[in-house]
Formats: sequence, C-alpha cells, structure tokens
Amino acid sequence: MSDSDFRDDEGAEERAFRQLVNMSAEELRSWLDSPSSWSVGWTPDGEEEAVGHRSGRRILELLEAGEMQPRSEEERDFMRRAVGFIRRHLAQRPEGDIVDTRWRYALMNWGHDPLKEESAATMQEEETQGMQEQPEAGEAEQARKPARKGRGTATRSSRGAGTARRGGASRTAAAAAQEEGATTRRGRGTASRSGTKRATSAATKRSS
Repeated sequence: MSDSDFRDDEGAEERAFRQLVNMSAEELRSWLDSPSSWSVGWTPDGEEEAVGHRSGRRILELLEAGEMQPRSEEERDFMRRAVGFIRRHLAQRPEGDIVDTRWRYALMNWGHDPLKEESAATMQEEETQGMQEQPEAGEAEQARKPARKGRGTATRSSRGAGTARRGGASRTAAAAAQEEGATTRRGRGTASRSGTKRATSAATKRSS
C-alpha cells in the first residue's frame, strides 16, 4: 500500500497497522521489559533508549487505546511509519534460524513477531492436510468393506462344503453298515438251512 492509498482511505493506516502488528498489548509490554529488547536498535547521541524501543512504547499505547479510539493526524502518521518499517525489515529476513537474531528482536520492538506468522501458517497447513486425509481414509474403509464381505462369503462356502463332505461321508458309512448287516443276515440264513438239511438226512438214515 502506497502513501497515496493512505491519503485516499482514512482507515487504511489503522487496518495496515493492525495487520502487521501481530503482538498483543500484554505480549509487547512483557517484551519491552526484557534485556533482549533493550539490546537492539539505534540510540541517538545523548539518549539511553533506542528509537525502536521508544517506538514500541508508542505502539503499546495505541494497542491499549483500542481500535475505536479516534486517531489524530500525528498518530496516523506514526502508524504509517510503523507499517513502513515492518515491511522493509521483513524484506531483509536473514537465512537460517531467526529465533535469537537481532533482526527478530528489532521487529518485535515494533510489535511484529515473525515466528507468530510461521506458527499460524504451519497450523493452517496441518489443518488443510488433515482435511485432505479424511476422505482418503473413508475411501480406504469403503474399499476394505467388500473385501470383508468376500472373505465372509468364502468362509461360509467353505463351511458349506465341509458340511456337505461330512454329510456324504455319514451317508456312505451308513450304507456300508446296512449292506454289511444284510450280508450277515444272509449268511446266518444259509447256515441255518444247511443245518436243517443235515439233521433231516441223519434222521432218515437212522429210520432205515
């Protein structure tokens, strides 16, 4: 957003300021009291407080005043300077880990913590990934259901085949036993008839 945009839109400074100043009043107050906050920034000759630290105290006042507070022209001008500093400093991001860098400390003096942006982006990415994985899990579950049904059908078929084999074996054994019984009965009848004939023949001989 250019200076002309700020001039054309009365609330542009406030919106840009609130968007880039991502630390709460409580967070900024605690940070400004830390040794790390006092260790960075340019300090004019004859003064003890760096420009960035003094600007942080001014930003804290604006945060505590709230958004609905009417802004003076001087306050709007300070918001524009704060927005400009944060944007320029973000463009100079160093490589590697930024947690304990003077670059991050200077930004935090102006109310912007770059790690909060990274944390929010990571959370959003994880949420998006989770939403994408849920349908895939549902599709996998649906794909497994027919397989379980198929296995159940195969199990029932196997059980049916086993029952049929056992039934066939039982009927075969019963038929064999029945046939054996009939053979035994026939043998007994033949033996009885042979005995009767021999007895009759012997009686006839004795009578003669």
